[in-house]
Amino acid sequence: MIDLDLVRTWQKEAWNALDLALSNDHLPHAIVLISPGDVGERELAERLADRLVCEEPGKGLECCGKCSGCHLRSQGTHPDVYYVRPVGRMRAINPESMGEMMASLQTKSLKGRAKVVIIEQAEALTRESANKFLKTLEEPSSRTYFILLTTRGERLLPTIRSRCQIIRLLPLSEKDMRRVCEEELKLGGSDADFVIRLSRGRRSKALQLAPSLSEYKKDAADLLEIYGLRDRALPAIREFSVQKYRAMRQLRDDWELEIAKAKKKLSEDLKDADPSVKKVELQKLEDAMVIENAELLQDMRADCYELLTDIWRDIWIVKKGAGAESVLHAFLLPQLERVADIYTEEEIIRNINEINLVRGPAVFLAMQFDVVLQGLLARHVAPAETRVFLRNAIKATGL
Repeated sequence: MIDLDLVRTWQKEAWNALDLALSNDHLPHAIVLISPGDVGERELAERLADRLVCEEPGKGLECCGKCSGCHLRSQGTHPDVYYVRPVGRMRAINPESMGEMMASLQTKSLKGRAKVVIIEQAEALTRESANKFLKTLEEPSSRTYFILLTTRGERLLPTIRSRCQIIRLLPLSEKDMRRVCEEELKLGGSDADFVIRLSRGRRSKALQLAPSLSEYKKDAADLLEIYGLRDRALPAIREFSVQKYRAMRQLRDDWELEIAKAKKKLSEDLKDADPSVKKVELQKLEDAMVIENAELLQDMRADCYELLTDIWRDIWIVKKGAGAESVLHAFLLPQLERVADIYTEEEIIRNINEINLVRGPAVFLAMQFDVVLQGLLARHVAPAETRVFLRNAIKATGL
């Protein structure tokens, strides 16, 4: 958890907007916090939930921190605060989760205050789930509040966005990102500079990138080599994709071992417990660890697609005549210049647009990376009968 004083400093405008709305008793029943990623959105949402269920609230976002409502919320056990999260290996918010939440809202508040629903990664709502939720948004119960968290606000249905107040959280400043790198990640010098540049104010990106800088730089160099091959790229695409698949497969295998170890330990701790209780607790542990593994794998896939975008962005900037100070991957400037000479401006822009169009669904679907790369280079890589264009590949899924 991020210290609330830091959140108040990082997100002063968002904090003040909520503070004023509460002070004037004009808090909307539905809010979307659109965040760059791990810059205080979760902490701000939970602070708002604290305030809404507090039995002795102060002015604005102030809450007493001492009443039973505050205590239960801090423990994550408040009966009137509901969390809706993506579940399973597909990391989707399914209709069943939305149905359970909606049914819970039909009952009277158990503590006599507000009911609060926090929807995490709201971009993971399936179409059916989003449509279910829309019905609740159109006719909200009294004293019921929804807080949606997302880093991809554009993937929410327009009908949902139109019924919510949008609050955009800001990326962290370079100064704040340097503090994150130096104090949290223990990075300095050129490594810190590189992480700050790639993260672009997103603390979540810095946390993901820092432990694997050398692997990231190798992937960037390998992708540039693939782009430079054009019509001879297919073998290199397959090799690169195999490497990424093996890394994900190894992560899954390692995680299966961790699940087995954790279940064995819990089973020993519960050796004297009722068998039915023991079974439930073991299943809860396994479910939680499966979801955590799915999140890690999804993050890995998302990083791959962001790397695709960032490399093409650098190629475009170099194509337009910019120097090393303007590109993200300055250590690859000679290779960027060579690839920029190979592609036309139209091809570069097309590839950037294609990735931005499909990378969310591609991550959600765990689409094989070689399919995506072939889709980008389809005009140059594969025979006509085997070409895969990204738009058609995604369209076929119905997402």
